[in-house]
Amino acid sequence: MLQVEISATGRYSMAEQAQMAVEAGARWLTVDWRGVSDADIRALGADIVAVCREQGVILVFEDHDHDAREMGVHGVLAATAAEALRLREQWGAEPILGAYVTDAAQAEELARGDVDYGVLDARQLVSIPAPLNTALPVVCRGDFDPDCCRNIIRAGFAGVMTGKHLFDCDDPAERISQLLQSL
Repeated sequence: MLQVEISATGRYSMAEQAQMAVEAGARWLTVDWRGVSDADIRALGADIVAVCREQGVILVFEDHDHDAREMGVHGVLAATAAEALRLREQWGAEPILGAYVTDAAQAEELARGDVDYGVLDARQLVSIPAPLNTALPVVCRGDFDPDCCRNIIRAGFAGVMTGKHLFDCDDPAERISQLLQSL
């Protein structure tokens, strides 16, 4: 599984990033709203939601659970396990909920709380024994090339989440296609 992270960068608009990712075959987008004003989230979000709905692509917002619910996106990637568990209790089983995790024990806690997936930052991989063995699907977040993606999957991760470096390269669509093929 490849989750493409969309964020405010200088080279492409967030809507352009979403369109490129979807056209390249990405089936899951995560939007990082850092650096975007609350007023702009609704306008930019509407464009990204439209692209994803048209193509049947899963869309989650990092944090911003109120906006996610208001715009009817598929779910939220919470900053903490506690926040994901609170959202699951509040919203029920319908939305896709994920949370950043720091270790396998935290991933297991989320699995027991019916959270759908975890995200582990690649910078924390030193502290995680391979292979990762949890009931919760965990994706690894970072900047990866196709060989790294294959190794991450071999280590027991369900997939990768990557974004910013994709949209800095000369051909983001080709890079996304390469990553998808490696998974």
